[in-house]
Parts: sequence; C-alpha cells; structure tokens
Amino acid sequence: MGWFWISHSHLEEGRRRLAAALAAAPAESHAVARALVAAGGLAVRQAEGDEARRQLQAGIAMWRRVGDEAELTAALDELGWMLFFTDRNPEALRAFEESLERRRASGDRGGQTRALTGVCQVLVAQGEVERTEKLSSELLELARGDADPRSEHFALHYLADCSLIRGDYDRAQDRYRESLVSVLRLGDVLETSFEIQGLAMSAAGRGDAVRALRLAAAVEALWEERGITISVPFWDDLLRTHIGSAREALGLEAESCWAEGRQIGFDAAVALALGEPNET
Repeated sequence: MGWFWISHSHLEEGRRRLAAALAAAPAESHAVARALVAAGGLAVRQAEGDEARRQLQAGIAMWRRVGDEAELTAALDELGWMLFFTDRNPEALRAFEESLERRRASGDRGGQTRALTGVCQVLVAQGEVERTEKLSSELLELARGDADPRSEHFALHYLADCSLIRGDYDRAQDRYRESLVSVLRLGDVLETSFEIQGLAMSAAGRGDAVRALRLAAAVEALWEERGITISVPFWDDLLRTHIGSAREALGLEAESCWAEGRQIGFDAAVALALGEPNET
C-alpha cells in the first residue's frame, strides 16, 4: 500500500493510515519496518524532511538487524530519494550506489535498474550532464529490454533534463513528450506532473511563453489539490529560469495566463502537453 500511495500521489491518506497502523503495532517486526520506510517516503514528498529521515533510518536499522537483504536494498533506495529531495546529493549518491552494489551482488536485475535510476537522478542534479547521458542511455536500453515502462520513463526524463540544461529545447521537448507517454501508462500523477513542467520549460526556451505558463500553472494547481510539497533545488532553479523568462516575455499578460492555466484541469494540461506546440 505504501508504494500505491506514493506512486498515485495519495500522500495525506497514506500518511494518516500508516500513522494509525504504527501507533497500534508492536515495537519491531517486518510489517513495522515496511511501514516506517513507506511513511518516510510519503513524508518527504510533503516536505517533512526531518520526519522522513527519522522514519527511514528506523526502518533501515530494523532491516539490518533482521538481515533481509531485499528489503534493506529497497529501503536504501527510498533513503536515497529522501536525501535527494532534501538536497543532500552526496549522501543520496552513496545510498543509491550501496543499493546498486548490493543488487548486483545478489543478481537482482530489476533492482539494479531502480538503483541506477537514482544514481542518474543525482548526477543530473549535480550538473554532470555527460555522465548522466551515458548512464541514462544504458538505463533506457535495460528498461526497454525488460519492458519496464517506469525505468524507461526515468531514463527519458534524465535525457530530457540534459537537453534542457544544454539549451537544446527542441530535443528536450521531444524527450519529455516520450517520457510523458511512458509514465501515463503507470497512472503516476506526480511523475506525470514533472514531465509537464519539463515541457513547460521547453516551451519557454522555444519562445512559446503562453504554453509554458499554462502548463506550469496547471501543475501548481494539481500539487495544491493533492497536498504535494516538493522542492528539488536544481529543478526549482530550472523552473525559475525558464518560467521566469516566460513571465517576462508576456509582461502584464502573465498573471491572466497563469490564472487560465490553473483552471484548465490536469487532464487538459496533459492533452496540451502532448499536442502540437502551437496549440495554446
């Protein structure tokens, strides 16, 4: 259930239910360790970094004591994401690399793909574009070979990030669209919203300020509705730069355009993101 709540962005419901379950649970068990890891993953997505760290570290400590290698490596992945979301990139990279090493040692191919996803995310956040592109291309090949749409989505997203950072907005747009198509199959609202933000920034770079603001505003409205509060410094910086340039380009019209975007609804935003660039 923890993975369901995270992947479908039911953050408040998940945290509420897990808090009640943990309050009634025994001091230590497999179920408690799983619940702590899931609760930590939910908490960080609502900007509760300290609580997320406490819960994840407690869950990981339990798995180390129990000696469950598969559960421990899964928890290390979630710890890596928590550290990434709270701007502790060197620590996040260590967590993902430990998970990757453990997965390789156990022959867990699917787990290796998930850990490599985290490694690529930290590298692109640190601006290591060339290394990110190399590893993301490897990740994309693995994902397509395993028919793994989630990992395919992440690989395409990181490649799109690299194009955006390089200022190749046409390529960024194409890659974010591919990633959006991939993630729509998963029903993951949060990841879908990141692709729409990426397409908004690509539109801004290509000079389509109206499209950029409408897409970005639709994501803002969705996050408020779902109680999502995520701040990733490198992503926030990209948004400020590109969406800020779109605001400047529109001048006095920017606020009305933003208000329109907040009202179009998320399904319409997805359709707009997938449509042709002149469909504003």
